[in-house]
Amino acid sequence: MLYRDRGKQQQVLFDDALNEIELEHQDGSDVRDAAKLFLNKELKFPYYYGTPKISRLSSSNIEQFLTICGKLFENIVVEHVKKISRNNQSQVQISTKKQEHYIKQLCEDRWKELDSRVPNAVLIKQFVNNIGEFCREQTYTSNAWNSPGINGIAITMEERSLLKDVVLQDASHAYYGLAKCIATCIAYNLIDFRLNYKVKGKHMMVLYLNRIYCVRYGLPLVNGKFKERKLSDLNNWLKDITQPKNIELGL
Repeated sequence: MLYRDRGKQQQVLFDDALNEIELEHQDGSDVRDAAKLFLNKELKFPYYYGTPKISRLSSSNIEQFLTICGKLFENIVVEHVKKISRNNQSQVQISTKKQEHYIKQLCEDRWKELDSRVPNAVLIKQFVNNIGEFCREQTYTSNAWNSPGINGIAITMEERSLLKDVVLQDASHAYYGLAKCIATCIAYNLIDFRLNYKVKGKHMMVLYLNRIYCVRYGLPLVNGKFKERKLSDLNNWLKDITQPKNIELGL
């Protein structure tokens, strides 16, 4: 909030303190969620834990939900067995830190599995990775302008029609590889999409990262925040010509 205030274009000679009402108005749930993400990045405070987060991590996919819950349950059983061996009758609990550790571990396992599960895995992972890195770069700006952060990109519906109705019918088209890549990502549940999302007078196709991969890049799990990209930008990501700056999250 301080960075946002300092970044205002019109500065006054004497700064006035924010009154309580203005402060509460600016300190919304999105800002608090962004703060939790920044604490997770900088101080390793757990963020990905608890029932609400686990539900969101499933990306509306029951198989993914059961896989995540199974991973946590497996470790609950291990902790229970350890306590029994020590004649400890206390309730078994998994700390928030351990929950996040197991979720991150599962995320990396799923990422590695793509090598054998998805066609053209190297290319597909390169594309998804560039989306993730871009979202991470945009999320961790000092003023958190898009709090709590972004986990998706968008193209116009006109561009979507071009890819679907023209590009995919012409293997020689410059964007053919991009169109095939996006189609594969959707087919294998690597990205979610929303059609006809209206924003600023435009109708967009939004491409959200599957939430399990949001963990890999330290991104929020709520949908709604994204940034428009041109097809030429996405095509460059596919070719690995342009890569956003890497931000170390200690994953």
